[in-house]
This record gives sequence, C-alpha cells and structure tokens, in this order.
Amino acid sequence: MFRDVFEVSSGPVSHETSYKTAFGYSMGDKLLPVLAEFGHRSKSDSCCVQCFEADELKRLKAAGCSLRLIQLTGGDPSKFSQDGWTKFLRDTNSYADGIGPSLDWLVKSTPDGGVETSGFVQAAHDAQLAVHPYTVRLDQLPRWSKSID
Repeated sequence: MFRDVFEVSSGPVSHETSYKTAFGYSMGDKLLPVLAEFGHRSKSDSCCVQCFEADELKRLKAAGCSLRLIQLTGGDPSKFSQDGWTKFLRDTNSYADGIGPSLDWLVKSTPDGGVETSGFVQAAHDAQLAVHPYTVRLDQLPRWSKSID
C-alpha cells in the first residue's frame, strides 16, 4: 500500500493562476526563486506548492520544479463515480505528487447520522498520490462535523 508521509513547514498556494497568466504574470516564476532563497529546492525539503489549477502545476513540472506539487480539489465529491475518481487520480499522478482534498472528499454521512470513509484516500494511494487535506476552519466545517475535535 502506498504511504507517503512528509513534514510540511511551508505550503504556499498559488491562486487564480489562469487569470494572472492571461495578463502575462506567472505566479510560479515569482514563487520558486523565493522558495529556493529559503532553502526549498527539492522533494526532500519540507515544502510543497499547492494549486487548484492543474495547468499551473503541469507548467511548473514542465519547467523543472522539483518541489512536491499538490493538486487541490474542492467542490462536490459526489460528481465523481468511483471509476471517475480513479481516472482523475491517475491523471493527477502525471503532474502532481499529491492531492489536497477538502474534508468532504474524505468521509461521507451515513443514513444514521454517522460518517464513514469515502474511499478517496485509498483510491489516491492506489494512484501513488499522497493525500494532503487543506485547511480545516472552525467556521467552515463540513455538515457532518459538529466540532473541530
């Protein structure tokens, strides 16, 4: 079974990259030299670059970025069937080291009000991707969660 556990001390997120790229501004071109200045240059460093836009991560990988790349994903996980997840995760593996889902992608509600695994973590590991859930906020907990504990 795939297990990739790593410590992250820095995980910058590149936002709205397609909008900025349309104006000739590349977030990655600015971000990577700054990270390198602080010693973050390879997958063995405690840094990963996260982005919701696959095209930006693909561009960074093609440009030779050797930091861990994390594909963030949000929205409604029910839009994917199990087969859809498998294809999405295998595609993601072609340009990213991990996947960063919201909590809603990791568990689902049961009819009795409990929660159970969605199978997403196992599917990601089967696709050789680390799972790196993004920020958990007290004011934006999933419907099934009553506390941050």
